[in-house]
Amino acid sequence: MDRIYGSWKKKVTVFLMLFVLAAVHIIPSGMVDAATVPTVTVTKKTLYVGGDSYKIKFKDLATSSKVTYKSSDTKIAKVTTTGTIKPVAKGSATVTVSIKQSSKTYTYKIAVTVSNPYVKITSKPETLTVGETFQMVGKTYGLKDVSETWTVSDKTVATINEKTKILTAKKEGTVKVTFKDATSGKTSTATISVVAPPQEEEEEEELPEDELFGYDVEDGGVIITEVYDSTVTSLIIPNSFANYKVTAIGDGAFEGLSDLKTVKIPSTVTSIGDYAFGSCSSLMQIELPSGLKYLGEGAFEYCESLTQVSLPKGIEELLSGTFSGCSALKTVELGSVKAIGDEAFYECVSLASVSIPSTVKTIGTSAFEYCEKLATLTLKSGLEYLDDYAFSGCLKLTTVSLPTSLEYLGSGAFDSCELLKSATIPSSVEDIGSGVFDNCNESLKLRVKRNSAGHEFAEDEEIPYSVY
Repeated sequence: MDRIYGSWKKKVTVFLMLFVLAAVHIIPSGMVDAATVPTVTVTKKTLYVGGDSYKIKFKDLATSSKVTYKSSDTKIAKVTTTGTIKPVAKGSATVTVSIKQSSKTYTYKIAVTVSNPYVKITSKPETLTVGETFQMVGKTYGLKDVSETWTVSDKTVATINEKTKILTAKKEGTVKVTFKDATSGKTSTATISVVAPPQEEEEEEELPEDELFGYDVEDGGVIITEVYDSTVTSLIIPNSFANYKVTAIGDGAFEGLSDLKTVKIPSTVTSIGDYAFGSCSSLMQIELPSGLKYLGEGAFEYCESLTQVSLPKGIEELLSGTFSGCSALKTVELGSVKAIGDEAFYECVSLASVSIPSTVKTIGTSAFEYCEKLATLTLKSGLEYLDDYAFSGCLKLTTVSLPTSLEYLGSGAFDSCELLKSATIPSSVEDIGSGVFDNCNESLKLRVKRNSAGHEFAEDEEIPYSVY
């Protein structure tokens, strides 16, 4: 009997020890060590006038923490004592979050942008062939109780099924597709071309080979596709092959010819493709033909010996990275360009002066970023949109006068322009991004119109200003 009791007692003792060990290692879910550093989950947020609010969320926030909130501009966005940001009016504001946890205070800032609600067609075709279909996609931003409708301007050219949003091409022509929220009345449109089906391909003509150039014939013209000699230093492109005029230089045709110094392009060329002369690091000069109408993305990127460029009048748009990394480029004549694309002149570190003609409507993101020697900048009336970081890192720039046609001034547009001391913001500017003049000269002073967006921006950013 004692032996049975002893065995039972030993088993109970072991069970109790295991239960205690298990209990020690059980940590209640959701508990946070007060010594952990708490953070907010977002530092930027876009809300819409009349749209949903946003409840600030945290990571590693102890239950014992004390959190306070403050908005830099309650006319734009309010924040409640419980951390809910409520949009009020279009503009930008900063919500400061202060957390007291474990005898320490942590401060975070959330950049809030409040925009007007809108609708947008987010997926569309540029062209459709007769008989083809495409499912259109539209989105609403900041709207409630939406009622979507889809219509076309000409049902003989194309039709759209309101339920499936499938667009069907009927005959050649142009049709405007309208996406509308019937509740708010807001609309977004897209113009689509309907083209005839391609004709059956004719049997390919046997073309004579050239010793130096590879080429194809398309639409009755020659496209130069490659150069067989990778060590060539000088090129004269003929104006025709096999009785076909040379009309285009194809994508990447001369890319990476690091020994190439000079090129003569015939007047018959109307198109230069993407990266056509990319990384031709020894190319010193290029004369673009007067009839040129298309200049592709990165067409002359990293042509590190190129010193000057003059664009013909037929070029209406500089695409992304066209002259990016052309470190020796000193002179640029922009002709009749209407749009300067993203990073078009990125890191053109020798460019000291730029005059933006009145034809230019938009300057893209980082278009002239890190043009470190750019000291003289002329922005003529006509410019409407100056995108984010367009002139960031232009270390020699001392003064900027924005034209009276400008409507949007992007975030960080003149960030890190260390010598910038004066900037004029006209009353035409309606929307200003964040950090436009961050890291500029300490003596920077803005010139603004009273009660304008520039005036409000200067006060919000606490930048010295004068009213003119």
